[in-house]
Amino acid sequence: MKRTIPLILMLLLGVGLLGAADLQVGVLGGLRTVADSGLSDVYGSGLAITPFAAIGLTKGVSLGAAFTFGYSKEAPIGLFDDPSKLCLSSLELFGRYRFEAGKVDPYVKAGVAFTSYSQTIAAAGIDLDESAAGLLLGAGAEYPVGKKVSLIGELGYTLLKVDPLGTKVNLGGFRFQVGAAYTFAL
Repeated sequence: MKRTIPLILMLLLGVGLLGAADLQVGVLGGLRTVADSGLSDVYGSGLAITPFAAIGLTKGVSLGAAFTFGYSKEAPIGLFDDPSKLCLSSLELFGRYRFEAGKVDPYVKAGVAFTSYSQTIAAAGIDLDESAAGLLLGAGAEYPVGKKVSLIGELGYTLLKVDPLGTKVNLGGFRFQVGAAYTFAL
């Protein structure tokens, strides 16, 4: 996974250099939920930070990569309130289409999220550290506050079902994020 990120960024940069393209870099932050009701009851929603980069290929169409991290929650679990911890992070590759609508430009995006998750329950001897791929869907709006700077609001959902320890768990969930981006020509 450590070699994957530089390879993706070099690929995106190479695609952008084929023609006149714009590179948008930014960061989003907000809440992330966990779709599994049992895990959601224990851990609840948490903070998610998502730095991203996207290269505009043609008018409205861009390809990008993002890394979401920050969801790390500790909570008592089980009948004896044993200490536990759940952490989620993901590398995302996506395509985005932005509708140029005037002052606020809405967009839709879809892609794949390679999610790493870990859960520790020491009293039960559980120490999971696994990864899985899921589908990423999202929609948002971009509001330019200057020629190169935009404010962004986004709602996303990750479809991610895993089967640790023989039990199906839905680690997908919603993300409600806001942030800013800077766009420059390559």
